[in-house]
Amino acid sequence: MAVSETPAEVKDPISLMGENSILGLPLFARLVPFAVHQAESVYSERKQNYVKDEIIARFEELDEICKRWEYEKSSMSERSYLDVEFIFYRNILFYS
Repeated sequence: MAVSETPAEVKDPISLMGENSILGLPLFARLVPFAVHQAESVYSERKQNYVKDEIIARFEELDEICKRWEYEKSSMSERSYLDVEFIFYRNILFYS
């Protein structure tokens, strides 16, 4: 009768894997774990929210101050230019 014998490569395939072996490195050895993808996703979302809430909101506030200053400067009646300029710089310092 015939005796079935399993080849050594099938019994222990890990011994054939490695940088200088026949099969080389395992196929998925260099993939990034799923937890790392999740952490990167959370980081990107938080960074986007921070930029939107802190930086862009601050920019819009200062832009509004500049627009008001330009409007006041163009329609000065009783105030002098220096008074308007003082108010402008005071607001900039206050919101910065």
